[in-house]
Amino acid sequence: MKSCINISEYNKHLCVGCRACENICTCGAINILEDNEGFLYPVVNPDLCVNCGLCQTVCPMLVETCNEKGYSKTFLCTSDKSRYYKNSATIGLCTILSETIIKNGGVVFGCWLNESDWKAYHISVDSLADLQKIRNSKYIQSDTGNSFSEVKQFLKEGKQVLYIGTHNRMEKDIVPNNNIPFKSIEIYGFYRKKIYKNFKTIKCFYDAYKNC
Repeated sequence: MKSCINISEYNKHLCVGCRACENICTCGAINILEDNEGFLYPVVNPDLCVNCGLCQTVCPMLVETCNEKGYSKTFLCTSDKSRYYKNSATIGLCTILSETIIKNGGVVFGCWLNESDWKAYHISVDSLADLQKIRNSKYIQSDTGNSFSEVKQFLKEGKQVLYIGTHNRMEKDIVPNNNIPFKSIEIYGFYRKKIYKNFKTIKCFYDAYKNC
């Protein structure tokens, strides 16, 4: 049997909680759980794990993610439409791209904040009316749930997909075919969830945002 290092034993500070390992595991041996600070990390059930190493092939922090050609492209964007830049945290780029995808019959995945428990989740939207749910920055780690598997299903149905979230390897490992109409936008950085459970902290963020 192939010998592999348990993915939950790697340096946890490198983990972004993207759930790629959980989604790719065919044995159901990986669960993503919150630690005492509210960050998501993989926990492997040794009784179910067969040491296939598949989880390590999709981990964004264990696999080289740099541009194979040795360089990267940077794009600067802006908008002259006030309905975008006045109602967005980052000029409205994601909204502009999302509207294009949806108008073409596609699906957009983004972060939705459930204000009842102050937790963020990745959901899919396919209408302009629902797009507002995933607009603006949340600044806390989002639970991607089964979104990777859902992306694969939508792509099999021939739909265009736009995925907006923090660092992941979906483009290369979850969705390996470059000819598939899929694109992801990666956004860096988030706070721990439990900081939002403090009402005073929430109010401070709210007041600061309201007065922008």
